[in-house]
Amino acid sequence: MWKPTNKKLVFTGVDVDKVTDGKIVEHGGAVNTFETLFQESLIMPKDCTNKSGEN
Repeated sequence: MWKPTNKKLVFTGVDVDKVTDGKIVEHGGAVNTFETLFQESLIMPKDCTNKSGEN
């Protein structure tokens, strides 16, 4: 079971809005969760090494 650390994480992202006649008519965006979660060792990449020893 995980215990809370009260540590704050920072994620980077972007918002994209389409404005028509001074009003937002479309909204989209993305957040880079991988970088922060990887740096904090909350996720790990899958072992992709070639088991035969060849690269």
